[in-house]
Amino acid sequence: MQRYDKVMINDYSETEEGYLTVCVPITRPGVFPYQRSDGTIQMEAKLPEDIFSDRTIRSAKSKPVTDDHPNEPVNLKNYNRYAKGLSHTDARVEDLKLYVSMTITDEGLIQKIYDGKREISIGFMSDVVAESGAYNGQSYEFVQRNVEIN
Repeated sequence: MQRYDKVMINDYSETEEGYLTVCVPITRPGVFPYQRSDGTIQMEAKLPEDIFSDRTIRSAKSKPVTDDHPNEPVNLKNYNRYAKGLSHTDARVEDLKLYVSMTITDEGLIQKIYDGKREISIGFMSDVVAESGAYNGQSYEFVQRNVEIN
């Protein structure tokens, strides 16, 4: 299933060419609400063994940055339509969060950031498995497995 996580850009730097570079935590373990197609909410866990797996960390490297979420996963055929920058290859776990740096190369998106746009949201695919439990005292009904950043 396709899913989205959001965080805020707190700091960025400008390159000599005018691009913006940011380093942000793109996801963390926890239990999060996701809306079903009927409008109800289901609680899904992102467990450390899944989001800090080699597979997920590797998937965060060298991925396109877009302005909001396209209605389809970004790939080679639609990259030029959606890409506004690229994530770096420095994806890493730090302070129980998955971090990656990214450079934004699109003048319009850079201007939106200067004008106050600060929310960044990763898109990813995962298997959502019916599995009840609790993580850090929060109950969940489902677990996200095989997380791959897009």
